[in-house]
Amino acid sequence: MPRASHTTNDSGRLRVLGIDPGLANVGYGVIDWHPDRSQGQVVEYGVIQTRVGDALPARLEKIHDQLTALVERLKPSVAAIEQIYFARNVKTAMVVAHGRAACVLATSRRRLEVVEYTPLQIKQALTGHGRAAKRQVQMMVRSLLNLDQMPRPDHAADALATALCHVHSLALNKKIEQAHGDTDNGRPEDAEDPRKALLASRRRKGRRRR
Repeated sequence: MPRASHTTNDSGRLRVLGIDPGLANVGYGVIDWHPDRSQGQVVEYGVIQTRVGDALPARLEKIHDQLTALVERLKPSVAAIEQIYFARNVKTAMVVAHGRAACVLATSRRRLEVVEYTPLQIKQALTGHGRAAKRQVQMMVRSLLNLDQMPRPDHAADALATALCHVHSLALNKKIEQAHGDTDNGRPEDAEDPRKALLASRRRKGRRRR
């Protein structure tokens, strides 16, 4: 069930597909990132669901086919997927791994670049803290994408967070490259954290509205 769907043809933007993998629920979130403005815009988010009673091959086929159709329709440039967190419940992790494999296959077969991030990396990128609570991450997703309300369901919010983690990593890497270049030229740069810059921009807009 897709939500908040719209498209943009702005030049210079990067379209990122974030994926929260699973078997019963696969969260997806597509954003357009505008590097020149350090601003993200929601294109679409939602969840692909499979029924517990169905055979495993049928469930994997549904995930693969629906995600493939999504990629063909929205044409993202890169897919960012959350890595599996292996807790004590190995059986659960293996079930999620089946769904994750279907997601990787669907994106890679469409010639998309596929990048992976751990839950810790995602939390760190959005909140600055690797042990942040889920609600903290969701609040940051809402703020950074300028949404009126929290994205729901949770799987979709996690997918949007993964997409934001990727663009934050790109922005941070660019800052690092610039800093190295300026150091080589004898001009060290005071690089600002892209996450802080985005939040500062949101606060300024909020004050203007008041």
